Amino acid sequence: MAENGAEVRVKQLNNIRLFRQFGQDTLSEMAKAAILRRVPKNKVLTHLGDIPRYIYYIIHGKVRLSVPLSDGREFIFSDLGPGDTFDLTRLFLARHSNMNAASVVESDLLQIEAAFMASVFDKHP
Repeated sequence: MAENGAEVRVKQLNNIRLFRQFGQDTLSEMAKAAILRRVPKNKVLTHLGDIPRYIYYIIHGKVRLSVPLSDGREFIFSDLGPGDTFDLTRLFLARHSNMNAASVVESDLLQIEAAFMASVFDKHP
């Protein structure tokens, strides 16, 4: 029998090291809140200076974390791929993003509201 979307998302969330501490019930709750997004190449997900509203888990594709330099060039912090997460600092600190995050290729991401995840961590310290 084929797995439903929620079961697949639970497995994907369980692959994130930070979330392995949670039991099946909590992962199921998180899976219901997770939205699968397909984003086109060069889609900016987080702008420098934004307060990120979401955390992201990369299922497929590549996301670049970078910051523009004063001379117009771009400093690349990291290229992230499947299994990586970004914008997790929003869970622990209410601060503006210190970099841009943009898809390098068409990418599939799980998106979860940071406020929801913060409440999960409050319930399960």
